[in-house]
Amino acid sequence: LVEMANQLLAPMDYEMAAIVHAHMRENGVNLILEDGVKAFENNGRRIILNSGRTLETDLIILAIGVQPESQLAKNAGLELGVRGTIKVNEYLQTSDPDIYAIGDAIEVKNYIHGFATF
Repeated sequence: LVEMANQLLAPMDYEMAAIVHAHMRENGVNLILEDGVKAFENNGRRIILNSGRTLETDLIILAIGVQPESQLAKNAGLELGVRGTIKVNEYLQTSDPDIYAIGDAIEVKNYIHGFATF
């Protein structure tokens, strides 16, 4: 498992993610942190990492994050937030008080840390 960040489960504190790292390694997962995929070779059977390390594989699954689909809101002139999310207030009103938004595309407040996320 290759992860470009220094930990899996980015929303968690590092200390909590470290427990997951240990569990995965104890169960035979080769966990490579702070390295990303640079290229694929041999019809996807070989992965070249940014560090120059190569991995041979039978299967590649890409899970590279998500981006909210908020083009309609952008075209409507609504205020967008972190990573293109639709900014809403506590009543789910957008920057246009006559338009409400819900779902995966809205910006929400992380109630533990207080920062904006989705």
